[in-house]
Amino acid sequence: NFTLNGEVTSGTTANTTASGTGTITDNDGDAPTLSISDVTVVEGVDAVFVVSLDKPSFESITVSLATAEGTALDPEDYTGYSGGAITFAPGETTKNITIATIDDAIYEVTENFTLNGEVTSGTTANTTASGTGTITDNDGDAPTLSISDVTVVEGVDAVFAVSLDKPSFESITVSLA
Repeated sequence: NFTLNGEVTSGTTANTTASGTGTITDNDGDAPTLSISDVTVVEGVDAVFVVSLDKPSFESITVSLATAEGTALDPEDYTGYSGGAITFAPGETTKNITIATIDDAIYEVTENFTLNGEVTSGTTANTTASGTGTITDNDGDAPTLSISDVTVVEGVDAVFAVSLDKPSFESITVSLA
């Protein structure tokens, strides 16, 4: 609100002063909405999440961030976020958050983790948001099972080598008959 004051400086009126109040209504709609993008990377490549507001705010907005394990584990598959909170200055709408993923030599299925955000100060249309980080494997196909051939003299134990050509993220059970 604001006030406009007037004072008669010449001429005759019943009153010598008057005032009026002006009111400005906001026509920009709702408060900004917080979002966190999903991201997919190959293991060993940084996952860059975009934390954003869909429109600028007139005030600072602080968002507390933390990662949460899904099928991807911290620190085996990614390095958890330890940066704490981020603050959007008035008018700012985008921040990038980088999470390192770990390159290993183990065959794995596609894994995921989450970056969660919670507004701790400022006004937004929502108070929480999250984005999913998906890590795809770069170690090729699943391990291949092999059993060696063996030739022995009658009466001597036959010893077969049972092996995988590469490590796996899971236990492999082989039934022998």
